[in-house]
Amino acid sequence: MLACSDGDQIASVPRIATVLAREMPHAQLHVVSIDPLAASDGLAAGTVDGSLSPVGVPTEGLHTEPLYTDEAVVVLRADHPIRSRRLSREQFNSLRHIDVWLVLGRAGVGNQVAAAYFKRHGTVRNVAVIVPGFAAAMVAAATDMAAGMPRRVAEHLARHLPLRVAHISAPPMRIQLQLVWHARTHEDPGARTFRSLIRGRSASRHRARAGRAGLHPSRPRGGHARVSGSRPSRRRCPGARSMSSGSACRAASAACSSSSRSCESSVRHR
Repeated sequence: MLACSDGDQIASVPRIATVLAREMPHAQLHVVSIDPLAASDGLAAGTVDGSLSPVGVPTEGLHTEPLYTDEAVVVLRADHPIRSRRLSREQFNSLRHIDVWLVLGRAGVGNQVAAAYFKRHGTVRNVAVIVPGFAAAMVAAATDMAAGMPRRVAEHLARHLPLRVAHISAPPMRIQLQLVWHARTHEDPGARTFRSLIRGRSASRHRARAGRAGLHPSRPRGGHARVSGSRPSRRRCPGARSMSSGSACRAASAACSSSSRSCESSVRHR
């Protein structure tokens, strides 16, 4: 089970699903919002196998690996009276805004980073509507309001909605995303294969590249994967259960071979 915001469900999951269908055609991926992750400490509890989370969320005792860096933009309806592609401070401050509270109906790490950024650069959001996800774009498309969101998400949505993307006249606000997983899944063959697909590589290329560099197959070049806090146990989980029931990463089978079909068996829905 993979937990991520609806922004990554829009901008990342389609690519992950495409690669998964090609490399592990018998596997089933279960994607959930970040609410179950936050409500139950899902990584530690075993109800969630991995998450796509912004840098800044607590990761004590968890493995993390940087995935990508994005930047925040603003979306306006396509025929919005403000035509500028780069909003001045005065234009930004004059707008009414749609805020996004992603985590259990509360402001998350990304929202807190945005608030600090706006304060630092003298911009003010006059918030008119608060929503729990990036359906905020739908409100922006129907009103004169503005919605802030990651550029990848905004560009995807602008292909399907009457929206245009605008930038703020200030240094870009960077958003860093990471892949997070628990120690219990770190050495699991199926989980390692799945994580390689999330990174955007095929399992075979990942193994070949790691082999040529003399690296452990689950660690990227340059040692980016890391554990926060105390060093976790490296003991394998012997059980094998369904990815859709939250066990993709726990589905460690000692018989899982290096072929993609063998690794699929560790995440296949029973």
